[in-house]
Amino acid sequence: MSESKRGEENRKVYEDHDSDDEGISRVDLMKYEAEVEASGGYDVGEYVSNLCGMIHPITVNRWEDLPSYAEMAVDHYNEHNHTNFKVVELLKANIGVVSGFMFYITFKVEESNTGKTETFQARVWSKIRGPNGEDRVEIIQCRIKASCPVEKQQISASPTVELEAKSGGEAAPKTVPKPTTSGA
Repeated sequence: MSESKRGEENRKVYEDHDSDDEGISRVDLMKYEAEVEASGGYDVGEYVSNLCGMIHPITVNRWEDLPSYAEMAVDHYNEHNHTNFKVVELLKANIGVVSGFMFYITFKVEESNTGKTETFQARVWSKIRGPNGEDRVEIIQCRIKASCPVEKQQISASPTVELEAKSGGEAAPKTVPKPTTSGA
């Protein structure tokens, strides 16, 4: 679909949008979409809305699986980039509902050999349980947080893990089993 056609459809959505039904104004919806576009979902404010699928900030210490998700993402990153980063601290997280939960996690890491610290971002999909009740988690992305807008990020040297080659030269995300938590 062409950009002009997509723009026309988006304007139609805004024209038809009734803030009484969804609990969010057109202006706030446009602001939200701009934040998602600029940050990839990692830096999004809190918006009151009944719209499904919106990304919302969450309190990191209220989700017991977030530390293990960050560790899984960094392990995946290390494996593909021959580095040795370890998670030091969770900074913030966002969540979206998408056949389970999509977590957008921002955290500090330290390189074990040099002590160098970086801010990382990981997008982790905690899927709906499988047919046998098993938990399923997929690392969608793990990257060093870029200090520039998304458009410039695409051509920067910032490593991004969205790997595992599949036919046709595309990259496929890696699926890993969900870790078990003790005492649960």
